[in-house]
Amino acid sequence: MTVFALPPMTTIRDVAEFRQHLQALLKEEEVVVDASRVDRIDTPALQLLIVFRDKALRLQKKFSWQPESSEAFLLALTTLGISEVLGFAKRE
Repeated sequence: MTVFALPPMTTIRDVAEFRQHLQALLKEEEVVVDASRVDRIDTPALQLLIVFRDKALRLQKKFSWQPESSEAFLLALTTLGISEVLGFAKRE
């Protein structure tokens, strides 16, 4: 199992490097993403996470999130209406 910690600032500026890290994770059988330190995440970074999660699941990889995601991360998911797409329960 590999735990990948999202950086505090996950934005379009970092998407190319972020994508490379995610691609490397697809070699693992189980991937856990830690969003506990996220202070800011933008839409392109979230779109990349959606694509990564979908690809990992299509490749029959185990994909999960660390239990304690930051409020900023969860707020971004809720604001964009993508909580369920990324495997989180819908928040009101």
